[in-house]
Amino acid sequence: MNVLRPLKHGGSQALDTRYRLALPQMKTMNQVVNRARNGIMEEDLNEEEEEPLQLPKRIFKMRLSQFESDYIDEYDFDKDDDCDQQAVPEGTEESQNAYMCSCRDLRITANKNIMDSLKNNAMKITNQRLTTKDVRALSIALLKNTSVEVLTLDSNSLEPKGIEPISQILPHKPELTELRITNNALGSHGAKELCEVLVRNHTIKKVDFSGNGFTEKDAEYFREVLEENNVIKEMNLSHNELREKGGSVLADGIEKNDCLRVLDLSWNHLRLSGAAAIGESLQTNNTLEELYLGWNGFNVRGCAALGKALETNTNLRVLDLTCNRVCELSVSQLLKGLITNTTLEVLKLPLNGIYPSGALTLLKVLKKYETINVKSVDLGTQSVTEEFIQLKTTLEAQRNFKVLHGPVLREELKFSSIQEELDEIVEKSIEDLMKEHPMTVLFEFARQQNFRILDMFTNLDSDKSGTLTMQEFEDGLVKVNIPIPNVALHLLLSKMDMNKDGVVDYGELVFGHREYKKKVRESIAEEDFTTTEIGRISSKIKDLMKKKFLMRKF
Repeated sequence: MNVLRPLKHGGSQALDTRYRLALPQMKTMNQVVNRARNGIMEEDLNEEEEEPLQLPKRIFKMRLSQFESDYIDEYDFDKDDDCDQQAVPEGTEESQNAYMCSCRDLRITANKNIMDSLKNNAMKITNQRLTTKDVRALSIALLKNTSVEVLTLDSNSLEPKGIEPISQILPHKPELTELRITNNALGSHGAKELCEVLVRNHTIKKVDFSGNGFTEKDAEYFREVLEENNVIKEMNLSHNELREKGGSVLADGIEKNDCLRVLDLSWNHLRLSGAAAIGESLQTNNTLEELYLGWNGFNVRGCAALGKALETNTNLRVLDLTCNRVCELSVSQLLKGLITNTTLEVLKLPLNGIYPSGALTLLKVLKKYETINVKSVDLGTQSVTEEFIQLKTTLEAQRNFKVLHGPVLREELKFSSIQEELDEIVEKSIEDLMKEHPMTVLFEFARQQNFRILDMFTNLDSDKSGTLTMQEFEDGLVKVNIPIPNVALHLLLSKMDMNKDGVVDYGELVFGHREYKKKVRESIAEEDFTTTEIGRISSKIKDLMKKKFLMRKF
């Protein structure tokens, strides 16, 4: 640290504007702030400055007139600087004084929002673009504060290192019960810092770390928290990038956790084995009450695991599967578990392709099995039939039940001349599609509908024989609402049965899927994708879907 050198003979004549001053850290504060300074402010306070500030000559002369020795190192600036400090309003808490002192020492401007928040039980600092020094000053102030129970730092552009001062003071804040550090892109370093503290913390009950760019490898840190911490009741990790591997890792922590009540994993790209692992973890975990999984990729495989868990789980009350590529087959997997489940009360399924038939099947099961305790079903904007409305009215009259849905399909339009004309167009489109390779048609349809034929086969193959009869396979395709009439679908599948043995072999599907992917790669490499086989089939399916489902009159 740069300081004034001892004065030679000549006193003030030896000073000119070339001398620079950086205030030494000799200020005496009370015991808690001193401890914080030793821990949090141990780094050089000038680290963010390219060079020390230059003091005008007149200020040097004023300072020198107060010296009692030739060595500025021995001078305590408390003597004159404390009285120069900006006047603090009467009644301001001790923590605000500590914050003002820290800002002065760190040479930063005090933040009015932080000053005001120190008086409240819930401190909420948002959109302030806090620097590392700002967080240091805030942390020192919090050490002096015993009233703040909820700390929220949202969208403050904290760098990964910016979270270090906060993590260092958490063990000394027993009154803090909620920690919300959101949308700050803390990354792996931030995840590690926070989780290392939370593993040993015994007071914080709610944490929200959404939108911080946590990835698959960071899931290990949170797994350890889930396994070791027995205090946290609510955890929000939404809007991160935990993905498939991260989901599998978190599932291990969920299985061993016996405290968590609310978990939000929305918007994490959970899919395939990760989604399945999360579902399977509920077979062991019996304390989680609310699980939010919106905007992931649970599809058939994840829903099958959730359905299996619902058969034995006795504590889950809320399950959110918004926008999860849930089709009618996925719903059937959930319903298998719901038949024996008596605790689930809220089921959310907006923005999924379950179609009117899937929605109707859901209500029929709820009506048939009175032991099912579901009181609220959210289908978003999903269109429904008149039969659905009648069944809904019956259920609402019989029990405490509510369902949200989209527009009602009007039956009278089915026989209108316009509808008949549309049906003729659809039939022609189907005939044209039937001329294409059947396996390619099925895999391309599955791609556009965001489900996997191979997953559907696995779930339908209850005896694990590796084969399905043509009728079983056809029934499975009907459940996912493939836009082809049963008769046409039967003809399409008969083309697949080259050896006429009446069964669909899993190995044949795997081989067909490889061939399909090869065609896709070759088609993408072509200059004009629409002229390729895949491009042609893709256009026909899209056109058929539009005519079949979107050109209805409501």
